[in-house]
Amino acid sequence: DLEAVNETMLSDFLTQGPKAAEFEKAFAKYVGANYAIAVSNGTAALDLCVKSINGKEGDRFITTPITFVASANCVRFNNGELSFCDIDRKTYLLDLNRLEDILKNEEKGHYKAVIPVDFTGYPVNLEELAYLAGKYDFKIIEDSCHAPGGAFKDNRGNWQKCGNGKFADLAIFDWIMVDDVLE
Repeated sequence: DLEAVNETMLSDFLTQGPKAAEFEKAFAKYVGANYAIAVSNGTAALDLCVKSINGKEGDRFITTPITFVASANCVRFNNGELSFCDIDRKTYLLDLNRLEDILKNEEKGHYKAVIPVDFTGYPVNLEELAYLAGKYDFKIIEDSCHAPGGAFKDNRGNWQKCGNGKFADLAIFDWIMVDDVLE
């Protein structure tokens, strides 16, 4: 690892050189996604996600209060309005039943996106959340900072890795063990 770091540090490219592209490709493969883009941190990644779905002033978003502040700040950075949905007391994940209670009290499309947080390695069941997204017309920005390598079983019994893009529109990770990805 030290050799690889030294090689990169002494190269002509520190941030966007061939090692970054190699890492992005390997990470996408690791989580089963089509693409991955490396940015400076999870806060920047969340901000870019909001911008990529054309989040703008007045757009409404929902996230959980049990998270790092970036999951909420990305909305505020873009002058959006933020609502919180409580967690399931057993899993500490966004409570999808409570979320639906919030959603059904508004017209379809009222919320631009929901930002679920995979917490302490445990992922939100994105298949169930994607069902709600279709029913209530919102995007899903999966905050997987706590769950690189995490997975859940879908309704067919298949394991779905966090960030694979099958059920969420976008997903972000903050840090990962590079050895796990580049093996």
